[in-house]
Amino acid sequence: MIMKRTAHLLLAAAAVFLFIQCETPGSPDFTLSSSVDSPLISESSFQFLGGKNALLDTTNSELSDVLRVDGDNFITISQSQTFDFGELEDAIPGIDVEPASFQTTVGEIELSNFHSGDGSGNVGQAGFGDLTGQNFQLQQGDPIPGAQSPQPVNIQFDTDYFVSAQIKRGGIEISLQNDLGFDLDNLTIELYSGSQLLGVLVFDNFVHNSFRSEEIQLVDNPEIDPEVELRDINADVEISWSTQTMQDDSGSLIINDVAGKNLFASSVDAIIPPQEFISAGSTQFSNGEFSFTSPDHFVEIASGTLVIQNIINSVDLDIDPLEISFPGFKVPPYGEADSLVVSFSGEQKIPRNNMEPISRSIDLSDVRIYAEGNSVDYSIYAVTEDTRATGGSESRVIQETDQVSAEVVLSNLVIQEAFGVVENRQVLLTNNSANSGDNIDIMNDLEAELIDIGEVDELSKRLEGVEFTEATLSIDYATNVGVPATVIGAFLGVDANGDSFFLKGEPGTDTGVTETDPFEMLHMNGSPIDPGNLLKFTIEPSSDPAQILTSTFNRENSNITEFLNRLPVSIRFIGLADLNKEGVEGTIQNPVVFDPSISLNIPLALKANGAQFTDTTSVDLSDLPGPGDDAILDNGSIQIRSKNNIPIGITLDLEFLSEQGELITSVPLIGDSEVTLQPALVGSGGFSVSPSEDFTTLHLNRSQLNEINRTRNVRLVAGISSTLSDEIRIRSSDDVNLLISGKFAIQNKID
Repeated sequence: MIMKRTAHLLLAAAAVFLFIQCETPGSPDFTLSSSVDSPLISESSFQFLGGKNALLDTTNSELSDVLRVDGDNFITISQSQTFDFGELEDAIPGIDVEPASFQTTVGEIELSNFHSGDGSGNVGQAGFGDLTGQNFQLQQGDPIPGAQSPQPVNIQFDTDYFVSAQIKRGGIEISLQNDLGFDLDNLTIELYSGSQLLGVLVFDNFVHNSFRSEEIQLVDNPEIDPEVELRDINADVEISWSTQTMQDDSGSLIINDVAGKNLFASSVDAIIPPQEFISAGSTQFSNGEFSFTSPDHFVEIASGTLVIQNIINSVDLDIDPLEISFPGFKVPPYGEADSLVVSFSGEQKIPRNNMEPISRSIDLSDVRIYAEGNSVDYSIYAVTEDTRATGGSESRVIQETDQVSAEVVLSNLVIQEAFGVVENRQVLLTNNSANSGDNIDIMNDLEAELIDIGEVDELSKRLEGVEFTEATLSIDYATNVGVPATVIGAFLGVDANGDSFFLKGEPGTDTGVTETDPFEMLHMNGSPIDPGNLLKFTIEPSSDPAQILTSTFNRENSNITEFLNRLPVSIRFIGLADLNKEGVEGTIQNPVVFDPSISLNIPLALKANGAQFTDTTSVDLSDLPGPGDDAILDNGSIQIRSKNNIPIGITLDLEFLSEQGELITSVPLIGDSEVTLQPALVGSGGFSVSPSEDFTTLHLNRSQLNEINRTRNVRLVAGISSTLSDEIRIRSSDDVNLLISGKFAIQNKID
């Protein structure tokens, strides 16, 4: 199907509404009036340029005397049409991100507490009798002769939080209390893992009722030394003492605490406090269509989804919370603290050793993505459950290689706004059919845009001998594309005989297309169109879709004069937009606004003083009183309300005619002020932007009142008030509206 618009000459047609309404009263002493706002008004119309009812009749043989090209007082007759260049949605950059997989391992496991005590309890102890070899207890004040333990005494540590571990580095700190009742010269502790000696501690001068602590390093050189298996922690203790008096009743040597000191393991079977593990990573946006080259570059998402899927936790601990944060993903109001954080906690925690993958989708609507260097960074923070909450009843086996894994997928991203560097590429402006690949053909009815301009040919025929010497083709457009783009297009004119010819850019000007421009996608009958038959213009960057921008082809930068003088009846168009060739930063918004219209502008000199339009309407005023009647017209007036949408002034005369066509009277009379319709207000483009409204009351004199009841017809005479000094443009939608009514006061003769 050919994309077709039927364009009309935007040469004004003015509508004139005429109604003269009178009412005859049925009783004496009354006044008859009618309102200009009456909804009973009938309508008739005349046009500025057109056929029989036109102010300037193009069917009139004298038209050549009315409109001529003389270089003065130009009026631009414009044929204008909204032009479907196609859609520029393809200007919106696509951002593709490969799914990112991450694996976060537990890493080295820190051991601190081996038991549920608070550090001042009793992990284990050896009694007075065991350590001294005496079978009886001594009391305070009793003498105790100097001696030493007859044999080592073994103490099994009560480590209810600990089963076993493979130690990579660090040590164990042992805290003791001398509650034996006497001072010790020496205390030796041999620490064992099961039966494997771990180290020896020696305490000298350990006085009664004092506390001592010391650390045993389990792995001195973790880069060299092998790991140490730690299980069934116990110690052999020996003491020696000098002769003295018991300071207290005999008691025990107490192990108050055993704790890890920077103690890290590769695997643990224990009840352990929460473990934190942190990792970070990144993935890349494709830079084929958009680049984030600055920290403030971003894309704002209209719709799309962040999917965190296939979450697997191989750790024998629940993870609560698991937080995956994206520092470059900002939620409104897009401040530093507004990063997107996805948290799995509480009822959504990640269970231990889960076999069923867990997934979650997050709506990214209104999220802005900042990704300098096209890199999307993320970080992961996880905390394992506190198994101590079970009261020591359940240990867990944890390996440093245990991990949490997941995939991050960005899907169905639709860009609302992109600020950055839109990469240079070409976007077709008209539809290409499925079998044409990346090319479009101007002769393909499914791909070409068709503009019908047969009215230009018709005007030329009626204005015999006129040539278009100052014609222009203007493309007016509104856009919100914030990066520069160049439209490279083919305009193929076709005349009434079917002959075709191109509108071409002038070589050496900014409209000329060269071999260096990307024109190869534009074809005619299957072959690329020669660049000399093309033209181009720049779409200026704009963030305001209400702003109208214009590119104009005239005789200085194109062959528009030759093109129009061949009288095309239609124009075929295909084109492409070459986006951001220089690679500058800018903004693209969705939806992309690009609303072009195309105008053929033909300046003509207007010598129209005295040109008239007449229209006769049947109006029977015989009900009004006349001479010899009992009732008399005391006064009367004609009221004219106008709204002029044409950017020219118009004068009006009303002629009251008898049944035989005899002129009875007219308003205004000679010598009275003219009834003038002021021209419509025009904008910077020369088109009317606001109608001019007038209201005029014409009072009838006694002579006119005496004769007015003979009226059977009213003739409206309208004309152009003067030639114009400014260039204007007239559209076919421009018109003149007139509301005309009579207002009369009638008095009866009262006997």
